[in-house]
Amino acid sequence: MTSPTIHFDNAATSWPKPPAVVDAIAAYYRDCGRAAGRGGYAGSIRADSIVGKCREQILQLVGAGPSAFTIFAQNGTDALNMAIHGILSPGDHVITTALEHNSVLRPLYHARDAMGVECDIVWPDRNGTVDPRAVGERLRPNTRLVCVNHASNVTGSVQDIAAISQICRGHEKVRVLVDASQSLGKYPYDFGNADWDMLAAAGHKGMFGPLGTGFLVLRERAAADIRPVRQGGTGTESESESQPSSLPYRLECGNLNVGGIAGLSAGLEFVSTTGVEVLHRHEMELNRQLVAGLQALEGIRCWGNPQTGSVAICSLTFERQDVHEVAAILDSSYGMEVRAGLHCAPLALKNGEGGVPRATLRISPGWYNTSEQIGLLVSALSGILESVSS
Repeated sequence: MTSPTIHFDNAATSWPKPPAVVDAIAAYYRDCGRAAGRGGYAGSIRADSIVGKCREQILQLVGAGPSAFTIFAQNGTDALNMAIHGILSPGDHVITTALEHNSVLRPLYHARDAMGVECDIVWPDRNGTVDPRAVGERLRPNTRLVCVNHASNVTGSVQDIAAISQICRGHEKVRVLVDASQSLGKYPYDFGNADWDMLAAAGHKGMFGPLGTGFLVLRERAAADIRPVRQGGTGTESESESQPSSLPYRLECGNLNVGGIAGLSAGLEFVSTTGVEVLHRHEMELNRQLVAGLQALEGIRCWGNPQTGSVAICSLTFERQDVHEVAAILDSSYGMEVRAGLHCAPLALKNGEGGVPRATLRISPGWYNTSEQIGLLVSALSGILESVSS
């Protein structure tokens, strides 16, 4: 009989999902199934209420205030593209970090090649931390955007968003974009106290929503000047040849993923009821147990930060084993899911600057993992190391 799979790749997507998330998705398709904003009948109004509730839940979680807007996207990547391409113009200057995901780097490279946008990349120290002063030193008169990954999907290190935002506030044209995909819902941070302009996140990680959900939160400065990156039907102002100017319709076109949003809403309710502090404490306790167990093994190095000021991510390298081979063995022989490779963050894994090797085995425990499972993982890695050395 096959043993149950143990999922240790929650940085990619949280699994399993809370039962309420699955129930909410099923209930939408079973009992409603209508499009939001596409009719005045009861079913469409019900779909509208699902979407509206989730918008408010997101604003409450990020502490953005009543003047902010929640814009739904296809996923976190789509939300980041919406922000980057909606703000930048030819000749602009951007500051970002070497810890960014390709969801930020590739849109910036495209803007560089297509529009002549200049990009400055700030490298972290060996602890994976970006010095806010290094961001300030790179600000120019034509700086338009500062993109910062709040929590690294490679090392788990967390950046000082408040300090970076404060430095940027002295420059009227600068907009601060935060990628909170690895921190929102799982790291107890007062986002409302940081003076960012745009915050993007995927819904399927720390908020326990389904894949195919994501959003962009806009505060007033960014809401006033962000342009739409696509055009189409919105269910409003249909007589106009142009995309509506009002939000969220300026940026949302076509039918929303209401079933996914229903699941995300249930996930947000789970986070609110359980408490972000409780979720973070549980995951970090597992992460510290993992790091302590791995430090007792020879031929292995931990790159993740097990301290409180991080999220629960541990990246490993081995002296004698290839990380992809170890991941394959854990999957096929032990039923344990981890991720090996570049993690879509190639600069964070660059030798030299940044201090992290080219490829790692990433382990990211989640809410549904247990201390016993961490012990089994350490034992499995010990067995793999012994089999190679014997």
